[in-house]
Amino acid sequence: MAEKKLLRAKLDSTQLAQYFLGSTEIKTLEADYRKKQLWNQRAFNEALISHGSIAVKFLRAYLLK
Repeated sequence: MAEKKLLRAKLDSTQLAQYFLGSTEIKTLEADYRKKQLWNQRAFNEALISHGSIAVKFLRAYLLK
């Protein structure tokens, strides 16, 4: 698995930056969600993945409304 990620990173130089940016945005969203909602990791994860692969800014708008 790690070897395939390394190969993809070599082929597409922006991929690692995209992974980092996405994980940073999701961690920030989770921190903001924790402040607003009664925290439940499972509920957050289900809400996060139930929308598929959409931009975090749209998830933020939905989850923090």
